[in-house]
Amino acid sequence: VIVVGGVAAYLGVADRVVAMMDWRPSDVTGAAHALVPERPDPPGPLRDRAPRVFRGARVDRVRARDTRAVEVDREEIVLTAVEQVLDGAHAATLGHAVRFLLELANGERPLGVLLDALDAILDDEGVEALSPWTRPGGSLVRPRRHEIAATLNRYRSAHTR
Repeated sequence: VIVVGGVAAYLGVADRVVAMMDWRPSDVTGAAHALVPERPDPPGPLRDRAPRVFRGARVDRVRARDTRAVEVDREEIVLTAVEQVLDGAHAATLGHAVRFLLELANGERPLGVLLDALDAILDDEGVEALSPWTRPGGSLVRPRRHEIAATLNRYRSAHTR
């Protein structure tokens, strides 16, 4: 589902076009496709991206004071656009999840595979698996997959291949 306003670039590839008229949805797919002379070829398949870290996957420190940012190995990851981060503990857990992902990453595994592996670990062992301590303090919050991906996306030391 893509919601755009005033952009006709997607009309040729849209399966269904819904217009809002007087605050009511209306199906205008036929009229929209009539505006486009020929349906363009669909883009090729997207390549999976594999995260890698240049300075090594070992992260020594994760710290968060509030919902706006988390510090991973002295590098601040700004989380202001990551919605629904509850508190500093949630932000810190996202930092620990990034640390954990970077330990799993080898530059070959795509991000989706890494997130699947992390989800499986969290399902089996619980959120305590993210804890860097042998005895977790109880302040970890189970992060959602898209929150972890968004946090990793904002981590400047992680690159994809």
